Amino acid sequence: MADPRGPVFVSYRRKRLRETTALVQALHDRGVATWRDVDNLPNEPTEATIRAVLNDDKTSGAILWLTPDVKDSPIIRDVEVPEAVRRYRRDSNFWLVIVLANRLKYDDVSDLFADVLGVEDLSTWNLTKVAAPWASTSDISQIANTALKQRTRKIAEATPSPPVAQVVVHAKGTMTAPSDVDLAVDWTRYFKDASPRTEDWTTMSESAHDIAVALKQLTQPVTDLQLSGTPSVPTAMLLGSTYSSRDGRSPAWVQRQPDGHTTTLWRISDAIDASIADQRGWKASPPVYRDTSAHALAVCINISDDVSEAFARSRSVSPAWRAVLSIGAPAGRNTRAMPLVPDEVASLVHLTVDAIRNVRSQVSGIDSIHIFIAGPAGFAFLLGTAIATLPRITTYEYDTSSALYVPAATFTS
Repeated sequence: MADPRGPVFVSYRRKRLRETTALVQALHDRGVATWRDVDNLPNEPTEATIRAVLNDDKTSGAILWLTPDVKDSPIIRDVEVPEAVRRYRRDSNFWLVIVLANRLKYDDVSDLFADVLGVEDLSTWNLTKVAAPWASTSDISQIANTALKQRTRKIAEATPSPPVAQVVVHAKGTMTAPSDVDLAVDWTRYFKDASPRTEDWTTMSESAHDIAVALKQLTQPVTDLQLSGTPSVPTAMLLGSTYSSRDGRSPAWVQRQPDGHTTTLWRISDAIDASIADQRGWKASPPVYRDTSAHALAVCINISDDVSEAFARSRSVSPAWRAVLSIGAPAGRNTRAMPLVPDEVASLVHLTVDAIRNVRSQVSGIDSIHIFIAGPAGFAFLLGTAIATLPRITTYEYDTSSALYVPAATFTS
């Protein structure tokens, strides 16, 4: 039986390399690992390896990218498609997404494989069509999202009830994913050379939304959702915003502690208000009012460090501020020596949101919130889950090369 958490096999003609490269990237953005010849085929006999991969228990499914010129590819026509279809028929865990691209029609696909599939007629299947000669960005996203839903459905079906969904997200550093996680999101390519571009943040936001929707729409509901990994602070907050606490969930962030070995589950439901943070000395300072004609509120959150110097240097890349709100630790608190505990960090999120709402109630016309955080990803994730009813939010990424904060993800609750 196929492991529903394994990679998906991608079949295609080399002429469609550009499209399938975009598809592979879109799948990785959504946590779906892939096997494709140009990426994974070792220096050994092609046909034998492909048959072995398609029949390997570790292979979760296959995407068959079919075009009219498949008729000229014996390896696709005689090996990849028949093996994938046979695997699908005998293995209930194995899934298939078949794409008719470059104007390939239902009747065409039936004729293409009539002599290799026997009684199996692909024209009777519910196939995905790409109408234009070349797939658009929207086409690629739709196909990747279809594959994501197939994967999460098979995982839920194969997991004893109640299932726990585990999502690992990597943005900073090297992509590493345990084999037992449900989705391993790889956003590292957006952070390799510099801070992500605006269009990169849009792509990551769409992927995060697709993952959240796929998990929410499972017929067998996920009773616990745990996220972990090495995201940047803005990506962690972006992820959190797709799991709003308004829908009754309390997803957990698996926070690695300063010792580098132990982890703790952090949830917004660990505290119901700001009282614990207040008792432990966390404070929101009185806001500093700036430009009375401006409409943006800056929120500086100082947990593991002080953002004030870098915030001041970043004036050229930020809007005019109507007010600046600062939230900080009690005097002498070192979060490395005395790490945050679950109820404290959840309460600190409540304190932060309460402080933002208080400023907005005192100052009319604030239409955007700009967040600067020096702190753990888990805090940013929980803050993202708690921003309901706030206006448009822009997060900021600390760019180490320039020592400035630069605009990152922008989203609304």
